[in-house]
Amino acid sequence: MGNRLLLSLLGATGVAIILIVALSGISGGTHVAVGGPPTESPPPYGLTKTADRDDVPAGEQIGFTIELIVDNTNGIVWYIDDILPHGPGTHWTVDTFSGAASCSIVSQAPEHLVCVGNGGTGGTHIVVHVVSPTTGDSAGEYENTAYAGYPGFEDISAQDSISVLSPTPSPT
Repeated sequence: MGNRLLLSLLGATGVAIILIVALSGISGGTHVAVGGPPTESPPPYGLTKTADRDDVPAGEQIGFTIELIVDNTNGIVWYIDDILPHGPGTHWTVDTFSGAASCSIVSQAPEHLVCVGNGGTGGTHIVVHVVSPTTGDSAGEYENTAYAGYPGFEDISAQDSISVLSPTPSPT
């Protein structure tokens, strides 16, 4: 009786409004748009990793920017863990970071970037830039994947790569 009574009181327009409101509250799900097809909404978090350049000559600095955006942390502290690419002459440092309680490079080869978010009930937006010098011996592809998450959550990942070009032989 309850559903039939509710339907007769609300009418077709009231039911459609309730259905649209209920569906739009599903985070990351398909949303119903009046007058159009369903659209996908982005998840409430994202991770990107971007190389400073596609390639650099040996002897120049290489770097990556890692960005984590979480719409609502619900009091959970997010982290970034990134095993940085290792090669001859590389030594990674944190150039800049924002939105994190801490960001540091730990361990020796392979070096890890570890950032811990500020937590709290709002969103988290961490941006960190890491750099490394290169030498004439550093030539090669430096592919790298960063991970982010929180305890008990399946990590999200993002990757990019940068090439260190072999030194040009000098004319004899």
